[in-house]
Amino acid sequence: MHCWIDPAMEKTTRADGTIFFHIPIDEKMVMKNPVPCGKDAHASIRRWYQTFQETLMQHGVHVHPLWLFRKNHGGEWGFAVGDGPTDDLPNPVRMTCHQSSTLIYQLLSQSTVFPTGSPLHDVVANCYGNGLKALKVILQHSHLAFVDEPSTLVPTYPKQKNKSLLEYKIETEDFLQMRSIVQGFSKELDDPGELDIFINNMKYSTFVQCVTRDERRQRSLIHKCQGDRLLETLNSVLMMPDCPARNDAASASRAVRAVTTPPREATAGL
Repeated sequence: MHCWIDPAMEKTTRADGTIFFHIPIDEKMVMKNPVPCGKDAHASIRRWYQTFQETLMQHGVHVHPLWLFRKNHGGEWGFAVGDGPTDDLPNPVRMTCHQSSTLIYQLLSQSTVFPTGSPLHDVVANCYGNGLKALKVILQHSHLAFVDEPSTLVPTYPKQKNKSLLEYKIETEDFLQMRSIVQGFSKELDDPGELDIFINNMKYSTFVQCVTRDERRQRSLIHKCQGDRLLETLNSVLMMPDCPARNDAASASRAVRAVTTPPREATAGL
Protein backbone atom coordinates (compact mmCIF):
# COMPACT_ATOMS: atom_id res chain seq x y z
CA MET A 1 0.00 0.00 0.00
CA HIS A 2 1.04 3.62 -0.58
CA CYS A 3 0.05 4.70 2.93
CA TRP A 4 0.26 3.71 6.57
CA ILE A 5 -2.77 3.71 8.86
CA ASP A 6 -2.49 4.17 12.62
CA PRO A 7 -5.80 3.03 14.23
CA ALA A 8 -4.76 4.15 17.71
CA MET A 9 -3.96 7.70 16.57
CA GLU A 10 -6.85 7.68 14.04
CA LYS A 11 -4.76 8.93 11.18
CA THR A 12 -3.39 7.83 7.80
CA THR A 13 0.09 8.82 6.63
CA ARG A 14 0.38 9.15 2.86
CA ALA A 15 3.37 8.30 0.66
CA ASP A 16 4.45 11.96 0.52
CA GLY A 17 4.28 12.37 4.30
CA THR A 18 0.85 14.04 4.28
CA ILE A 19 -1.16 13.08 7.39
CA PHE A 20 -4.93 12.67 7.09
CA PHE A 21 -6.66 12.64 10.47
CA HIS A 22 -9.83 10.56 10.77
CA ILE A 23 -12.11 13.24 12.15
CA PRO A 24 -15.80 13.98 11.45
CA ILE A 25 -16.31 16.18 8.41
CA ASP A 26 -17.22 19.73 9.41
CA GLU A 27 -19.60 20.64 6.57
CA LYS A 28 -20.41 24.11 7.91
CA MET A 29 -16.75 25.16 8.01
CA VAL A 30 -16.10 23.70 4.56
CA MET A 31 -18.99 25.54 2.91
CA LYS A 32 -18.28 28.71 4.87
CA ASN A 33 -14.68 29.00 3.65
CA PRO A 34 -14.48 28.19 -0.09
CA VAL A 35 -11.05 28.44 -1.71
CA PRO A 36 -11.37 30.49 -4.93
CA CYS A 37 -9.23 29.79 -8.00
CA GLY A 38 -8.28 33.23 -9.33
CA LYS A 39 -7.01 32.07 -12.74
CA ASP A 40 -7.42 28.92 -14.80
CA ALA A 41 -3.85 28.83 -16.15
CA HIS A 42 -1.93 25.58 -15.49
CA ALA A 43 0.33 26.92 -12.72
CA SER A 44 -2.59 28.72 -11.06
CA ILE A 45 -4.69 25.55 -11.05
CA ARG A 46 -1.88 23.55 -9.41
CA ARG A 47 -1.37 26.20 -6.72
CA TRP A 48 -5.12 26.41 -6.11
CA TYR A 49 -5.43 22.63 -5.82
CA GLN A 50 -2.73 22.44 -3.16
CA THR A 51 -4.35 25.21 -1.13
CA PHE A 52 -7.77 23.58 -1.62
CA GLN A 53 -6.43 20.22 -0.42
CA GLU A 54 -4.66 21.62 2.65
CA THR A 55 -7.71 23.67 3.65
CA LEU A 56 -10.30 20.91 3.31
CA MET A 57 -8.23 18.23 5.03
CA GLN A 58 -8.21 20.41 8.15
CA HIS A 59 -11.98 19.87 8.29
CA GLY A 60 -11.96 16.09 7.73
CA VAL A 61 -12.50 16.17 3.94
CA HIS A 62 -10.22 13.90 1.94
CA VAL A 63 -8.54 15.43 -1.12
CA HIS A 64 -5.81 13.42 -2.85
CA PRO A 65 -2.37 15.13 -2.55
CA LEU A 66 -1.34 16.75 -5.84
CA TRP A 67 1.92 14.90 -6.41
CA LEU A 68 0.58 11.43 -5.52
CA PHE A 69 -1.52 11.07 -8.68
CA ARG A 70 -0.11 8.35 -10.95
CA LYS A 71 -0.53 7.75 -14.65
CA ASN A 72 -3.25 5.25 -15.62
CA HIS A 73 -4.18 4.61 -12.01
CA GLY A 74 -7.14 5.09 -9.72
CA GLY A 75 -10.08 5.30 -12.11
CA GLU A 76 -12.32 8.36 -12.09
CA TRP A 77 -11.00 9.63 -8.73
CA GLY A 78 -7.35 9.24 -9.69
CA PHE A 79 -6.57 7.14 -6.60
CA ALA A 80 -7.53 3.68 -5.33
CA VAL A 81 -9.04 2.65 -1.99
CA GLY A 82 -8.44 -0.89 -0.75
CA ASP A 83 -5.96 -3.23 0.91
CA GLY A 84 -3.94 -4.16 -2.18
CA PRO A 85 -0.25 -3.37 -2.76
CA THR A 86 -0.98 -0.59 -5.27
CA ASP A 87 -3.84 1.07 -3.39
CA ASP A 88 -3.46 4.61 -2.12
CA LEU A 89 -5.83 4.51 0.87
CA PRO A 90 -7.04 1.75 3.21
CA ASN A 91 -10.63 0.49 3.16
CA PRO A 92 -11.69 2.24 6.41
CA VAL A 93 -11.40 5.58 4.61
CA ARG A 94 -13.75 4.62 1.76
CA MET A 95 -16.91 6.06 3.33
CA THR A 96 -15.08 9.31 4.11
CA CYS A 97 -14.07 9.57 0.45
CA HIS A 98 -17.69 9.20 -0.72
CA GLN A 99 -18.87 11.83 1.76
CA SER A 100 -15.99 14.08 0.75
CA SER A 101 -16.82 13.71 -2.95
CA THR A 102 -20.39 14.91 -2.45
CA LEU A 103 -19.32 17.90 -0.38
CA ILE A 104 -16.51 18.83 -2.77
CA TYR A 105 -18.97 18.89 -5.67
CA GLN A 106 -21.22 21.29 -3.77
CA LEU A 107 -18.24 23.50 -3.05
CA LEU A 108 -16.90 23.49 -6.62
CA SER A 109 -20.39 24.30 -7.97
CA GLN A 110 -20.39 27.71 -6.30
CA SER A 111 -20.19 30.49 -8.88
CA THR A 112 -17.32 32.27 -7.08
CA VAL A 113 -14.88 29.35 -6.99
CA PHE A 114 -13.66 29.76 -10.59
CA PRO A 115 -13.27 32.91 -12.73
CA THR A 116 -16.32 34.18 -14.60
CA GLY A 117 -16.51 32.54 -18.01
CA SER A 118 -14.00 29.81 -17.13
CA PRO A 119 -14.66 26.41 -18.76
CA LEU A 120 -14.01 24.85 -15.34
CA HIS A 121 -17.61 25.67 -14.37
CA ASP A 122 -18.83 23.29 -17.10
CA VAL A 123 -16.17 20.72 -16.15
CA VAL A 124 -17.62 20.54 -12.65
CA ALA A 125 -21.26 20.50 -13.81
CA ASN A 126 -20.54 17.52 -16.09
CA CYS A 127 -19.35 15.41 -13.15
CA TYR A 128 -22.90 15.20 -11.74
CA GLY A 129 -22.28 15.26 -7.98
CA ASN A 130 -18.89 13.51 -8.06
CA GLY A 131 -16.48 16.08 -6.60
CA LEU A 132 -13.39 13.84 -6.52
CA LYS A 133 -13.91 13.05 -10.20
CA ALA A 134 -14.28 16.78 -10.88
CA LEU A 135 -10.94 17.51 -9.21
CA LYS A 136 -9.20 14.95 -11.40
CA VAL A 137 -10.79 16.37 -14.56
CA ILE A 138 -9.80 19.91 -13.51
CA LEU A 139 -6.18 18.71 -13.32
CA GLN A 140 -6.45 16.76 -16.59
CA HIS A 141 -4.44 19.26 -18.67
CA SER A 142 -2.30 20.70 -15.87
CA HIS A 143 -0.79 17.66 -14.15
CA LEU A 144 2.19 15.61 -15.32
CA ALA A 145 0.41 12.32 -14.55
CA PHE A 146 -2.40 13.03 -17.01
CA VAL A 147 -0.55 14.70 -19.90
CA ASP A 148 0.94 12.55 -22.66
CA GLU A 149 3.76 15.04 -23.32
CA PRO A 150 4.76 16.31 -19.81
CA SER A 151 7.50 18.56 -21.19
CA THR A 152 4.83 20.77 -22.77
CA LEU A 153 3.86 21.93 -19.27
CA VAL A 154 7.31 23.49 -18.74
CA PRO A 155 8.19 25.06 -22.10
CA THR A 156 9.87 28.34 -21.06
CA TYR A 157 10.85 30.34 -18.01
CA PRO A 158 8.08 32.60 -16.68
CA LYS A 159 8.39 36.36 -17.13
CA GLN A 160 7.09 38.94 -14.70
CA LYS A 161 5.38 41.31 -17.16
CA ASN A 162 2.37 42.75 -15.28
CA LYS A 163 2.37 40.23 -12.41
CA SER A 164 3.14 41.27 -8.86
CA LEU A 165 6.55 40.23 -7.56
CA LEU A 166 4.92 37.64 -5.29
CA GLU A 167 2.88 36.12 -8.15
CA TYR A 168 5.98 36.01 -10.35
CA LYS A 169 8.02 34.27 -7.61
CA ILE A 170 5.31 31.67 -6.97
CA GLU A 171 4.98 30.96 -10.70
CA THR A 172 8.75 30.56 -11.06
CA GLU A 173 8.92 28.16 -8.10
CA ASP A 174 6.12 26.11 -9.67
CA PHE A 175 8.03 26.06 -12.98
CA LEU A 176 11.24 24.85 -11.28
CA GLN A 177 9.36 22.10 -9.44
CA MET A 178 7.65 20.91 -12.63
CA ARG A 179 10.93 20.99 -14.55
CA SER A 180 12.70 18.99 -11.85
CA ILE A 181 10.06 16.25 -12.16
CA VAL A 182 10.12 16.19 -15.97
CA GLN A 183 13.87 16.46 -16.53
CA GLY A 184 15.08 14.65 -13.43
CA PHE A 185 17.21 17.35 -11.80
CA SER A 186 16.26 19.80 -9.11
CA LYS A 187 17.23 23.44 -8.74
CA GLU A 188 15.53 26.15 -6.69
CA LEU A 189 15.74 29.94 -6.61
CA ASP A 190 18.56 29.66 -4.06
CA ASP A 191 20.73 28.42 -6.92
CA PRO A 192 22.75 31.40 -8.26
CA GLY A 193 22.09 30.52 -11.90
CA GLU A 194 18.33 30.20 -11.40
CA LEU A 195 18.27 33.48 -9.46
CA ASP A 196 20.11 35.21 -12.32
CA ILE A 197 17.42 34.05 -14.75
CA PHE A 198 14.62 35.00 -12.33
CA ILE A 199 15.96 38.56 -12.00
CA ASN A 200 16.66 38.79 -15.72
CA ASN A 201 12.96 38.12 -16.40
CA MET A 202 11.76 40.78 -13.94
CA LYS A 203 10.08 43.92 -15.21
CA TYR A 204 12.96 46.16 -14.04
CA SER A 205 15.69 43.56 -14.49
CA THR A 206 18.54 45.88 -15.55
CA PHE A 207 18.27 48.03 -12.41
CA VAL A 208 17.79 45.05 -10.06
CA GLN A 209 20.73 43.16 -11.59
CA CYS A 210 22.97 46.20 -11.21
CA VAL A 211 22.07 46.80 -7.55
CA THR A 212 22.10 43.18 -6.35
CA ARG A 213 24.92 41.70 -8.42
CA ASP A 214 27.74 42.39 -5.95
CA GLU A 215 25.77 41.21 -2.91
CA ARG A 216 24.79 37.98 -4.65
CA ARG A 217 28.46 37.24 -5.34
CA GLN A 218 29.54 37.74 -1.69
CA ARG A 219 29.21 34.70 0.53
CA SER A 220 28.51 36.83 3.63
CA LEU A 221 25.59 38.65 1.96
CA ILE A 222 24.06 35.98 -0.26
CA HIS A 223 21.53 35.10 2.46
CA LYS A 224 19.72 38.35 1.60
CA CYS A 225 18.66 36.80 -1.72
CA GLN A 226 17.67 33.37 -0.47
CA GLY A 227 14.52 31.81 0.96
CA ASP A 228 12.03 34.17 2.56
CA ARG A 229 14.50 37.06 2.41
CA LEU A 230 14.41 37.22 -1.40
CA LEU A 231 11.09 39.08 -1.72
CA GLU A 232 12.06 41.47 1.07
CA THR A 233 15.36 42.29 -0.65
CA LEU A 234 13.87 42.76 -4.11
CA ASN A 235 11.03 44.94 -2.81
CA SER A 236 13.53 47.18 -1.03
CA VAL A 237 15.51 47.51 -4.28
CA LEU A 238 12.35 48.45 -6.19
CA MET A 239 11.63 51.14 -3.60
CA MET A 240 14.98 52.91 -4.10
CA PRO A 241 14.62 56.58 -5.15
CA ASP A 242 16.41 56.06 -8.47
CA CYS A 243 14.57 52.84 -9.40
CA PRO A 244 12.53 53.12 -12.63
CA ALA A 245 9.66 51.37 -10.82
CA ARG A 246 9.20 54.38 -8.53
CA ASN A 247 9.46 56.81 -11.43
CA ASP A 248 6.81 54.87 -13.37
CA ALA A 249 4.52 54.78 -10.35
CA ALA A 250 4.92 58.52 -9.84
CA SER A 251 4.19 59.21 -13.53
CA ALA A 252 1.08 57.05 -13.40
CA SER A 253 -0.10 58.86 -10.28
CA ARG A 254 0.38 62.27 -11.94
CA ALA A 255 -1.51 61.06 -15.02
CA VAL A 256 -4.45 59.93 -12.87
CA ARG A 257 -4.57 63.28 -11.07
CA ALA A 258 -4.47 65.12 -14.40
CA VAL A 259 -7.45 63.15 -15.67
CA THR A 260 -9.54 63.39 -12.50
CA THR A 261 -8.79 67.05 -11.62
CA PRO A 262 -10.98 69.55 -13.56
CA PRO A 263 -9.25 72.49 -15.28
CA ARG A 264 -9.00 75.69 -13.25
CA GLU A 265 -11.15 77.53 -15.78
CA ALA A 266 -13.92 75.03 -15.29
CA THR A 267 -14.02 75.65 -11.54
CA ALA A 268 -13.58 79.42 -11.59
CA GLY A 269 -17.25 80.17 -12.17
CA LEU A 270 -18.57 77.79 -9.51
